[in-house]
Amino acid sequence: MRRASLVALAASLIAGAALWPTAARASFHFIMITEVFAGTAAAPDAQFIELQMYSGGQNQVATHSVVVYDAAGVQQATFTFTGNVPNGTDQAYVLIATPEAEDAFGVQADLEMTPVIGAQGGKVCWEPALMIDCVSWGSYSAGASDQGGNATGTPFNQTTGLVPGQSMTRKTAGGETPKLDEGDDTNDSAADFESATPTPVPNAADDQPGPSVKQHARTITLDLSGDIDARGRATAKDGFERCRARAPVSVQRKRGGRWTTVETTRTNRKGRYDVHLPNAPGSYRAKATPFMATDSDECSAATSSTERA
Repeated sequence: MRRASLVALAASLIAGAALWPTAARASFHFIMITEVFAGTAAAPDAQFIELQMYSGGQNQVATHSVVVYDAAGVQQATFTFTGNVPNGTDQAYVLIATPEAEDAFGVQADLEMTPVIGAQGGKVCWEPALMIDCVSWGSYSAGASDQGGNATGTPFNQTTGLVPGQSMTRKTAGGETPKLDEGDDTNDSAADFESATPTPVPNAADDQPGPSVKQHARTITLDLSGDIDARGRATAKDGFERCRARAPVSVQRKRGGRWTTVETTRTNRKGRYDVHLPNAPGSYRAKATPFMATDSDECSAATSSTERA
């Protein structure tokens, strides 16, 4: 074969090879982790991880995995998709959730997981072997070994970890558009995320218009007596009854400068609760955990004043 033909063939092969990675990236690479939720004080097993596409055609997720690590970087669990998800439109979501989260939020996960997210510190990765995307929070300390798409920078909420009842939610103001795009990932979890109301969205629900959600602000009181009985009442400021009845409540005691839940309960039909606590002196408070009363009514979090016992 003449030299000119060999050169032309080589150029053709190189050009073709350059297209292979692009073709491979067209199926599941343009996906980021957008929410990590470690449950609430009353329902710690209601956990989920949400992924979001920032390009079309990213629904070929079969055989690919989400991996959860603890604060030391030790792998806790791998959750692998056995099939693709149907919706591959730009900005579509993919939901990995525990059965408890499915029940709490009334959603059907695209992949079920077990409750292995440690609120105090950890890391979650979407396909870590391919270095696509990883995020960390709290006391995660294995960052020196992270690189490429596995790099997470400073963990989100480094001193407190994940807030009970709140999601670690990716900001979308860092890119060129208000929607999720490549500029929203700087490989620094502290800069890329914020605490927000959890909003798990399964893949099949993406093309369905959702109802607008009304927020109902609430208050909660705490009264301590005896050795020790905690009583109080949760109310919605606008009088919405479903935000007071059977509402989850956590009673917390301050230990070493941090609030720790010592008892959980629910209000009765009139919004009142009454629970017996261990007889330990200290500062106490009550927290009303946020929850969805209906598909379009969200009962906000509320915290009582601090009481001494």
